Amino acid sequence: MPERGSCDWQLRPSRRQRWLDGLTLAMPFLMAWRIWAMPSEFVQSEFMQAGVISLLLLGSFMALMMVMNRLSWPEHDIQRIGLDTSGWWLQRRDTRVRVDWKTHSFKRRHLVVLRWSVWPWHTLVLRPDSFVSEQEFRRFKARLYGYL
Repeated sequence: MPERGSCDWQLRPSRRQRWLDGLTLAMPFLMAWRIWAMPSEFVQSEFMQAGVISLLLLGSFMALMMVMNRLSWPEHDIQRIGLDTSGWWLQRRDTRVRVDWKTHSFKRRHLVVLRWSVWPWHTLVLRPDSFVSEQEFRRFKARLYGYL
């Protein structure tokens, strides 16, 4: 089990995550453009019966949640994450905010998603390129495994 000393990590925006976010945001708009560009073809197709409208609404909802994430608590504003004797904290500009990770946070080999609230935009997505080096990412995950 990792030691309980104080530590902190410098964060930077993940290029890979930004690319994936951009693709996710583009999908509902591409689907809406397809419907708008050829409405008669779309309505007569079997895709309409397969629930494409539901997928379009779901994609739009996901895009809205991503926009809310950027507006409410932009990841690129979180500069540091750390752990001290009082627990985990996030530093945004000049202020530190204490956080308690929720159980619906998850860790994968190259991805850590941390949630500190029930709101979907209170989420921090961390990838190895969010840290100075991959070794720092592994060190962060090792420290995190002892607490989640």
